[in-house]
Amino acid sequence: MGKAPNPDSFNEIKELPVVVGFLVRGNEVLLLRRSDNMPSFPHRWGGVHGFLDIDDPLEQTFQEIEEETGIVREKLTLLGKLEPRCYADNSRDDRCWKVFTFLFEVSLKAEIRLDWENDDYLWISPLHLSRYTTMPHLGELFEAVVRESRYSFDLP
Repeated sequence: MGKAPNPDSFNEIKELPVVVGFLVRGNEVLLLRRSDNMPSFPHRWGGVHGFLDIDDPLEQTFQEIEEETGIVREKLTLLGKLEPRCYADNSRDDRCWKVFTFLFEVSLKAEIRLDWENDDYLWISPLHLSRYTTMPHLGELFEAVVRESRYSFDLP
């Protein structure tokens, strides 16, 4: 995962940039369950997440995908992206999460190898996304990036 901002400056930051990468194959999307080791939202399901450590959100997302799933960029095809969206930080009124969202198709031969950040994964129909306890705004972001992409799902 991209490193959290320096703890000394964390409280001063008004906008926390993060990346979210969704991986799809066939008619399924990959969900990762965050482990006990994660300080925020343990046991919640999500895509690949990380703090933006570098100036290039797409490059950061490729790095996060490889770290969290073991899938290298050569096995990924970028299908779509969203303009960054800001969401209120529920713990503070004066801060937001600036989310850069990407959608990738994964080679059917790609195997998942989890790191310490996640303890389980599932390939599910996107129609079943609402059945899981997910990271905030996950369903909304997924539906939006699919609509902006050239990928086809039957979404509600």
